Amino acid sequence: MTDLARLDIADWLAAQRGDASDPVGTHLASSVASTERVGDGLSETPAVHANSAGEQGTPISELDLVRELGRALAEEPWSKIKADLAEEVPDDMQVRQRLAHHTWCDLLVALIRLLEGAIRMTKRFGEKAVTFVTEKIVQSSKQDYRGRATERALGIVVGRVFAAIKTATIAHIPLVNLLTGQRALLALRILAVFTCPAPEDHPEVRKHALEPLASDGREILTNRVKEWLSDLLPDWSTDSKEFDSASSARQATS
Repeated sequence: MTDLARLDIADWLAAQRGDASDPVGTHLASSVASTERVGDGLSETPAVHANSAGEQGTPISELDLVRELGRALAEEPWSKIKADLAEEVPDDMQVRQRLAHHTWCDLLVALIRLLEGAIRMTKRFGEKAVTFVTEKIVQSSKQDYRGRATERALGIVVGRVFAAIKTATIAHIPLVNLLTGQRALLALRILAVFTCPAPEDHPEVRKHALEPLASDGREILTNRVKEWLSDLLPDWSTDSKEFDSASSARQATS
């Protein structure tokens, strides 16, 4: 069922980019598998591409933001993470196998919770934020399988991802400047749903990624998929359970 949700998300992303033929899901899966708060309000200024002269160009589409964010957070830091684990963690191969159990989607959920929280922009990616994200991963419902042996390794993973956040760029724009506001939250939620091997079995992904996407007023998920998710998941708490009856009837007969 969550595969149908992913298809809805992929269709929505492609439509925002104006290219319905683009295999969004394939790009997102390959991107992640190979591995502001401003005062009291969230900044809503859209990021834009910059040309070689540093001048602003066209806005970065949601699809491009999701795809490049996935590369920056997961793909690019991975070689350094592997090297650090081999040097600093005993039995690093076993630890790496355990880390494969929902670590990346837990990391994305922790970043979502960080952006949703009250940590100010100047502090958002400092040591306090590293501690916050690491703690949220350790508190995940999936941590029992990963075990205490992975806690040190999780610190390495989070440290390397935060280093990438501080240094990476997307379309000549510092990544740290892009991770602000509702567009960043949307991109992180989409990445969490695509990265998670089983969102229906991962409560944190359902609560902080899948349910907000279903509730999004831009109708990222179709009513039919939202209804199916509501029936499938007994703890589904989003207001998206309540649909327009006429719209649902039209879909049922289509």
